[in-house]
Amino acid sequence: MRQEVDSLISAIGGLLFAEISSLWLPAWAGWPVRIVAAVGFVAVLWYAVLRKRPPAPPPHPRSQRALRTYLICVALEIVAIPLGAWVFVQVLRQPVVVLPWVVIVAGLHFLPFRDAFGTALSDRLGGVLFGLGILGGALVLRWSPAYSPWTGVAAGLVLLGFAAATARVRDTKTPTGGRVGAQ
Repeated sequence: MRQEVDSLISAIGGLLFAEISSLWLPAWAGWPVRIVAAVGFVAVLWYAVLRKRPPAPPPHPRSQRALRTYLICVALEIVAIPLGAWVFVQVLRQPVVVLPWVVIVAGLHFLPFRDAFGTALSDRLGGVLFGLGILGGALVLRWSPAYSPWTGVAAGLVLLGFAAATARVRDTKTPTGGRVGAQ
């Protein structure tokens, strides 16, 4: 059940990132992005959450230390997002960097997730989102503010993809926890 919840959370986050970011795209790009995100969300919802599958292997017990570290990270994120947004808007006068900043913080959010909840691929997801936020911010500052919403769209699609990939990893495991076809 844990994988289904993880996939659902990632899929909702992906849908929100893509849908909200698409509002700042030109009309010719915004509507297709919204449609792709919605169709992707429905597909991931079916594949990762709703379809019938054999029972999952029992989850490993949660470490209290890892859970505490995760909660501290979440508290820091709650402070980092608005504080960073304030700095980018009020101090640096670069509001177009706020969305890449949110993607960076979202990426950092997933790094302690694996240890706290035993979620497959979450550390990789965190690394990809972190890198995507850095790249998006660099593109915005170096070339054009138009890259800012595309950073959010890309983050949304990455989250949707990882939601499906997490389900795929779970599907390749046998009830004993070994990989299918492994010797």
